[in-house]
Amino acid sequence: MKPNTIGISWQKRSRKWLVRIWAYNKSWWVGLFADREEAQKIKKLVKEKLKLPHDEWLSWYNAYRESLPKSPKAFQDLTGQKFGRLTTLRWEKVGRRTYWHCKCDCGKEVRIIKEGLTRRPHVSCGCYQREKTALTVTGFITQDKNSRKWLVRVWAHKKTWRIGLFADMEEAQEIKRLAEEKLKLPHDEWLSWFNAFKESLPKSPKVFQDLTGQKFDRLTALRPKRTGRHTYWHCKCDCGKEIMVRQDMLKKKPQASCGCHQRAELARIARIRFGFIDGTCVSNIRSDKLRSDNISGIRGVSWYSRIQKWNAKITFKGKPYHLGIFADIQDAAQIRKKAEEKIFGPFLEWYENHKKQLDKPE
Repeated sequence: MKPNTIGISWQKRSRKWLVRIWAYNKSWWVGLFADREEAQKIKKLVKEKLKLPHDEWLSWYNAYRESLPKSPKAFQDLTGQKFGRLTTLRWEKVGRRTYWHCKCDCGKEVRIIKEGLTRRPHVSCGCYQREKTALTVTGFITQDKNSRKWLVRVWAHKKTWRIGLFADMEEAQEIKRLAEEKLKLPHDEWLSWFNAFKESLPKSPKVFQDLTGQKFDRLTALRPKRTGRHTYWHCKCDCGKEIMVRQDMLKKKPQASCGCHQRAELARIARIRFGFIDGTCVSNIRSDKLRSDNISGIRGVSWYSRIQKWNAKITFKGKPYHLGIFADIQDAAQIRKKAEEKIFGPFLEWYENHKKQLDKPE
């Protein structure tokens, strides 16, 4: 248990002296005092009372706290007062906070906390911010990546309006200034002008390209299908599989296929880099490196703890072959070496003879 301590500190918020004590593993709040000498007297009194037993101290503390003068919180009646666009009607107490029901100039009633009325410069039900946002007019000119033309857009009425595409930058700037001037009109007049202007712009018809029968690397276009803004083509691959490819992707890809080209390329890279062919890794066969869990020191020979003997095996083309169980590790090593010569030997000889053909791209 910590020793009994009594402290006096200055409170900035209330501008008074706070007396607190630490006793019985707890902090006790004694009181606030305007005079420091009075706080010192209370500190000495509490120090003497702490010598009493706990029950007597607790009864004295509660009686002392009740005897302190309570400072009632001053209630401000704001009924009928106007804050920004809000006029206060009635108040409501929720927990320790006071809320005011207010009526906005637009006719909507809202409930707002008291501090929100007095601290905010523009108080409303939200209509002020909406009107401020609606009056914001901003024009943009950006270059469209696909058409390489200048795109004019304006932000107004909480919405982005796409004016049009223009080849000349000066023309785009003139249209932007015109749109910003027209936005000063009421919303209905602006909307009618915008629709009329959009109709007056020359429309560039989209030319449909018939790719039926054309071949793109391994894919042959069969028939088109329109989905949303894009055109897809049903294509048949040289391997016989049919897939659906978007028209722009069909032209951009230099090696178009259903995926068989990528799989063949990955297999070719695996053969070149690792010598992986027909389920067998040539580099693994040639290597003398042991597994991290090998305790025999010989590849393919492991300890069979159940019968306390050595187990010999070999794996080729993804298939394991059991060579036998031996009491002597030398016998297991000898049979493993014979199996490597018989199985791995012809395969490595065949692989070396045909390596040049395997390295050629398909």
